[in-house]
Amino acid sequence: MLTLRPVKLLAVLAVLGLFSLLQGTTALAASDLSVQLAVSPPQATTGQTITVTESVTNTSANKQNATLTNTLQGPTSGSQSQHINLDPGQTYTQTRTYAVDATTPRGVYTLTVAATDKSGTATASATYTISYP
Repeated sequence: MLTLRPVKLLAVLAVLGLFSLLQGTTALAASDLSVQLAVSPPQATTGQTITVTESVTNTSANKQNATLTNTLQGPTSGSQSQHINLDPGQTYTQTRTYAVDATTPRGVYTLTVAATDKSGTATASATYTISYP
């Protein structure tokens, strides 16, 4: 039978990336990066423009080299990646706009932004709907 002392249990949980579960609501945030994502409006139709703003913040005291991946799932899907370098405390922000026209496939889309560095991955997701006028 395996018996672990509390101190050893914390070390095991930390190695497994689960220690943050014991500390609060930031469970499994195993990265030195913080990701924010906003999509506006959450529902759009022909003639409207959707604005997506995403930001990645280096929350560590060290320079971070990260891969930023945008993944779209819905009636049309795709993925795109780019590399970014962030100084300690630096935030990278980008805003994109998409015009909804008559050829835009209608339905529910989920956009996920993932920032990955040597310490792990931080993600954020947002859902929006393209509907008929």
